[in-house]
Amino acid sequence: MSVTHRKSFDHLLLTMVLLLAGLSACELFSRQRVVYNQQGIEIGIEHDPSTDRTSPPTHNSHPARFAEEEVQQILGVFQVAGYTGTLAGIIADARPSPVFTSAELKIIAKPIATALSQAGPADRVYFSLPNLEKPYVSERTAGTLLVRDPYVHFMLTDHSSLVRTDTAGGDNDKDPRDTKGMRLSVRKPARVATLAPEDVPRWGPLEKVYTTVNFKEVLYAAAASPKPVSQVIAPMPVLPPAALPQTPPLSKSQPSSQTSMETVDDLRMQIRELTNSNLELRERLKEQGELMTGLQEELERLRRDLKPAPSKKSPSKPKVSPPIQ
Repeated sequence: MSVTHRKSFDHLLLTMVLLLAGLSACELFSRQRVVYNQQGIEIGIEHDPSTDRTSPPTHNSHPARFAEEEVQQILGVFQVAGYTGTLAGIIADARPSPVFTSAELKIIAKPIATALSQAGPADRVYFSLPNLEKPYVSERTAGTLLVRDPYVHFMLTDHSSLVRTDTAGGDNDKDPRDTKGMRLSVRKPARVATLAPEDVPRWGPLEKVYTTVNFKEVLYAAAASPKPVSQVIAPMPVLPPAALPQTPPLSKSQPSSQTSMETVDDLRMQIRELTNSNLELRERLKEQGELMTGLQEELERLRRDLKPAPSKKSPSKPKVSPPIQ
């Protein structure tokens, strides 16, 4: 092959490689869409590779409709524990702490609800946010979540409260497989869902920190949990007679205070919610009692069936006395 032909072939090969790389980048970009990007917080939609790792492909329950408050309740149950450096992880077992602070939940709940409502069956929602309390820290809280049937699958790749192990080689030498010993748990009364192996998402090789909850159970527990009495009825401050404010008498045409009416309405709503919660709990206890009664009757029937029947003895023959000699 001549030098001229060799250069032409190399140029053509390089052009094809760049073209394929550009197409791959365009495909990746088209599969990722940013929904929220403010204050260093990024939330968006990306393709879920776990849907392609099964045959036939798996589909997520997207789009999923959640209210902003419901997203706060679901994400608020996740806890993470890990260590900062290897020595701390060897000496002591770290206590779990919430994955998201209350301030972070107020910011990200609405964008995540929007992303879940716009995601497709083969998509998942990703998030990445800095440490809002310590903005000078380079670590970020990052991960993904997806909804499949009644479950929310939650995965973390990093958390801003945990510092990656120092390899003394700069940021470029940090091992991407270092998960800082992170472990996910769920705050009670919520619990980790128990799934069959085929129902667990096929996470990637670097996606090792994940857990699952039944979002219906989480939302039901949040709605059924009674509020403290101190939050339902707030005590009124008692003022001495001399400090009581002098208010002019209300005329017949003057309306009552709007603030007082709003307070009364709020109290009535809270009492109504507590009443409904108590009625739901009573109904569940009644159903459980009926179930226990049925189980006891079934157990008693099985005992009767397994009890051996009395054996029938053959009638004894009368004894014949020997003849008298």
